[in-house]
Amino acid sequence: MAIYWVDPYIEADIGGIHGTTDTVSRSGTYAAPWAITDIMGSSTTDTNSKIYGLSNGDEVRLKGLAMSSYLIDAGTFHSNSNFSYARKSGETAPSAWSSARSARAASARNWVTIFNKTHTDTFAVADSDGNKPYFAFQVYDQNVDDVLQFVSGYNYFGQIAHRFISPYNDSSATTLNVQIIDWRYYITGTTLPTGNIYFACSNSVGVKITDGWTSETVRDGVTCLIFSPSNYNSWRYFNFNYNNNSSTGPDTLYDLKNTILVLMPDATNTYPYAFFYFASATGGYYSGNSYTQRFGTISRVDPGWPTEDRTRYYYYSGVGSTDSSAVNNAEFGMSYGNYGISSYINSDYGDGATTTRYNNVTSGGQGFSGGAIGSGDVNLTVGTVLAAQSRVIALTFPTDQAITLLNNSYYACYSSFFEFSQTKNFSFPSNIYGPANSSDIYVTSNGGPYFLLTLGGSTYSWSANQLLQQDVNLVSPNWWEKVAIDTYTGSTSNSRNTQANYAINRLVCGGSDYRSTNPDFLVKAGTYLYTTGPTTAYDFNIHFSTNDYDDIPVGAAFSTDDNNIYHTPMLYFNDSTKSDALCFIKPDVTGEHDYKKAITIPCDPYSSGNTVTIDFNVETTSTFTDYVFFYVYYVNSSGDIATANTSFNSAITTPTDQTITLSSVGTSHANHMIVEIRIDTNTGQGVSGNGERLWIHDITATVT
Repeated sequence: MAIYWVDPYIEADIGGIHGTTDTVSRSGTYAAPWAITDIMGSSTTDTNSKIYGLSNGDEVRLKGLAMSSYLIDAGTFHSNSNFSYARKSGETAPSAWSSARSARAASARNWVTIFNKTHTDTFAVADSDGNKPYFAFQVYDQNVDDVLQFVSGYNYFGQIAHRFISPYNDSSATTLNVQIIDWRYYITGTTLPTGNIYFACSNSVGVKITDGWTSETVRDGVTCLIFSPSNYNSWRYFNFNYNNNSSTGPDTLYDLKNTILVLMPDATNTYPYAFFYFASATGGYYSGNSYTQRFGTISRVDPGWPTEDRTRYYYYSGVGSTDSSAVNNAEFGMSYGNYGISSYINSDYGDGATTTRYNNVTSGGQGFSGGAIGSGDVNLTVGTVLAAQSRVIALTFPTDQAITLLNNSYYACYSSFFEFSQTKNFSFPSNIYGPANSSDIYVTSNGGPYFLLTLGGSTYSWSANQLLQQDVNLVSPNWWEKVAIDTYTGSTSNSRNTQANYAINRLVCGGSDYRSTNPDFLVKAGTYLYTTGPTTAYDFNIHFSTNDYDDIPVGAAFSTDDNNIYHTPMLYFNDSTKSDALCFIKPDVTGEHDYKKAITIPCDPYSSGNTVTIDFNVETTSTFTDYVFFYVYYVNSSGDIATANTSFNSAITTPTDQTITLSSVGTSHANHMIVEIRIDTNTGQGVSGNGERLWIHDITATVT
């Protein structure tokens, strides 16, 4: 069983690292190692790949360095926008960073940044050895020392960082140290092959690949494989083993737990054309679940091309598919891509004990997607998942499968609801974190977390008809049981629904008084559905047919400040202590939020020469100080729909009329009128603060 050596940096600008004295002969010794492209083939039988001539049990060792040896200190930055960082005011760029920039062409200033582990270790999940990964991402420098930019539109981790991760989300941070992997270790130009790339694998060769070797006998470093081709728009298909049920397939055992693999273009603000595929050894030597395919950090910017883990989808056919020798286990330290990682499992392959583990996944879209077929156990384990859009986990299983969430994991989603979809049989440990209860990942009005299917409106949600049978908790026992209610009803602006009213079965209070308890379910209306302004009066309501506290209906009003994002609703009900006046209870919120409720009231037909008087008979709690607006929508003398309003911003402790007089009206044959109540609320005015309430005793319209 021979040992062969690879120096990944023979083809980089630095020309090789420790022990490499001969870069020409490439015989695979420590002194004359192979280059990284020497172990790549264009097929599984490519004789040009050095793997082709090896024997079962041979080991290929990738040289590495201490992580600190790769890094350039770029200085101290703060968040500047969703996609960029700016240097701390008054700081001069470190000389090493300025020198690195000046050594590269302005058109090729992409860099791999390593998010300082002081910060990422606070939310990262350790691997099975107890080590936490490096989070690596592509940035470019805008041809200046003092700005670092994510690839806009494709590198969504910038948005995730700005939303969730301290201090990356702080526009005034003075402690955000940015580190760059030295470009001299990048493999640039046209060195990297195009088309199919079979990485260190060849048919029927049982070889093991290890990384991080800092000497001939010590493996305590990191191997950075930064591929930055100039022909980045030529397709590349990276294959780690091969997607095929076979007994003569590639048979490599990848032990690359200390490798940082990044593919990025040698050009700014764009992405490479590439796919990554991972599969089990299928040649017989390293087949089976006594072996684990291990990968460290995998990162690339892409518009949606997959990083696919199929280690449990194709099996070694030299045994039965249900034999323990059929498929390998797999473990991934950190994966980033537009879709994080796509997981495909055939649970019928293996003996039911094979496992897949994703320690940390970040994405521009869904955290990770895919699913399983078969009737066996999926044995899927998931750690921290940070998603920029859509669902955190989107998996389709034929049966309700158990998924284990790793202890000390964090879950967050940037721009849509937070959801584990398609299955709800999760194993929750005692110590996992959602955005709402973490000091390092925080929730904004865009956030979650919500594990149950969203009520209301999309292809993967309950339909509006089903809401009639649905109960919703006022306060959920656990954060992963919270519910988001979405009034989304279409996919284009032509799908407007001016009366998006959702009737839900019951508000479950569990003994709590909803009048003095802040709800933790959230609501959302689509952008084009939730329109405000002088010529529109859309009424978006959620109401519960009853509740289990006092058995009366309860409504939930929406905030106009939180258009198209999930937010805490304002509850309203008919208050029996105020002669059934309509009562609005301000919720616990941070900052300003404006809530609205549209109501249709009786009104006689009117025409030119009439005066219409609308009286709102109102009352508030004694501490009420914020604005309340009353709007009336009517036909004016020009025959157009117009609006008039009145407002107040002080306490009214006895029922008092607030009046709107319309003296210049046109002709309306309708016997009704739409009025709208808009209520401001700020921090401290909710049930945990002043407990402010507004009562509407009556609304009348009189035509004279």
